[in-house]
Amino acid sequence: MRKRSAFVTTLTAGLAIVACQVVAGIEPVEKVDRVGTDGSVSDAPNGDPDAAVDPCNHAVPPPEPEKDDDRDTELPPFYLAFRTVDVIAKDANGYRGFDLDGVCTCDKRPGTAAEGKSSCTPKLKDCDGDAGIDNRGASLFEQFVPTGFSPGDSATKGVTSGRRGLLLYVKGYNGKPNDRQISVGVMLSHGIVDGSGCGTSTGGQHSPPGWCGRDLWTYSLEYVKPTSKEPLVQGSGYVNNGTLVFRSDLPITMFFGTATLSIGSPVTAGVLEKTAAGNWTLNAMLGGRIPVTELLEATGTFNAPNDPDPDARLCTSPLFTTVKKMLCEAVDINRTSALDFEDGACDAVSTTITFTAEQAMVGEERTEPAENTACSKGNVTPDLYTCP
Repeated sequence: MRKRSAFVTTLTAGLAIVACQVVAGIEPVEKVDRVGTDGSVSDAPNGDPDAAVDPCNHAVPPPEPEKDDDRDTELPPFYLAFRTVDVIAKDANGYRGFDLDGVCTCDKRPGTAAEGKSSCTPKLKDCDGDAGIDNRGASLFEQFVPTGFSPGDSATKGVTSGRRGLLLYVKGYNGKPNDRQISVGVMLSHGIVDGSGCGTSTGGQHSPPGWCGRDLWTYSLEYVKPTSKEPLVQGSGYVNNGTLVFRSDLPITMFFGTATLSIGSPVTAGVLEKTAAGNWTLNAMLGGRIPVTELLEATGTFNAPNDPDPDARLCTSPLFTTVKKMLCEAVDINRTSALDFEDGACDAVSTTITFTAEQAMVGEERTEPAENTACSKGNVTPDLYTCP
């Protein structure tokens, strides 16, 4: 019988150019419409028939299915490796994403959850997108598009070169379109050093993935459970009509250039299906909250533009003042859903990334030390990476 248990990218070039130009999570509501990753909407029940109907169709993943297609089958756990990443989740209707805090901010229509008030106090007036979508990060990163800089492409290049990646771990899945209970883990990888899995060995330090389902991505001890290769950070989830959904109370960690960022109260939803070769693939969105202090720390360690010293970092450049102001004014949400509506200042930037992931394997352990520069957190004054 089946047992049931109860990124991203580097912004140095874009930030520098924009700065030069300037200088020269899902909480329940009384009534929501469920919005899938394909834009489809399905009704959700109203908890109180006498309560005012919330007029906002909150953008949330599809609900847990009413029943399992197969309660007695459980596939062996499998890994999915990110293949492509886009940090500007957008389509013809605008920015994509989820309502992370359960309120359509600035919507003053009768019955609106929390009367349309923000779940925290932003630096500047900030209104959600349609359906309460929280994705301030997309508009922030989109400012770099006219410069020719693509944050998503930078992240994808790290994957295609086999230097770094992000892995999902799916456990307890019945392999059918509907499964009411699965678990999904997330962990960083320092790339592929053994290319024998898909025959991509280059003889160098890293090998590119071959996407045959057997790429051997490395794992780091700090991100796995003791004596295992199973991710330490996991969340509960389900599969509804082929759409995988999972959330975690713990933040997940993603690469941001050579630095890392945490994404608080993450939620992911996307289509899970098999290829003709029998490998699992996922086409999904991941939404969450990036603490602004971490965003400042990461950008501060980027290489300083137009500096003859190759070791010069952005935090020592006059441009960092402009960059810091831009990032600090972008805060629109709390770093965790546990702090929503606690009458505090916003301390994070909402974000959504779209990604594709394909089945892979985990090989040997590899941990790379964090880069230590003059702009690393321990080498600067505390106020440098603190918003005023």
